[in-house]
Formats: sequence, C-alpha cells, structure tokens
Amino acid sequence: MERPEKEFKYWWEVKKIVDETLKDLDWQKNREERACELEEALEKAKENPKETAMELTKEWAAGRR
Repeated sequence: MERPEKEFKYWWEVKKIVDETLKDLDWQKNREERACELEEALEKAKENPKETAMELTKEWAAGRR
C-alpha cells in the first residue's frame, strides 16, 4: 500500500530527526534508551506520521530533551 505524498513527507521529517539525533548521541547519557525511543518514534510514524513529526519537532526545538 502506498502512502499519500503528504503523509510520506511527514514520515520523512521524522526519519530526518531520528537520523540527526542518532548522530548526536554523544550528548545523551543513556544512549541505548534514547536509541530505543527514537526507533519507537520511527515505528509510530508509520501509523501517524503527521502527529509524530509535530511531536519530535517540538522536542527538537526545545533542546533535544
């Protein structure tokens, strides 16, 4: 099943945020826990890409929690 282009755009935004955060894990104390959270976010984005993208964008803007 193909995704509508708009949903794919949101999923792609989530993927970009996840990838960038994984690159920057040095600042994170518990890398494994954060990596698991990011993988879960990527899975969640498959179900609801727009909501997940908005949540992660807020977190990212707030200082990468």
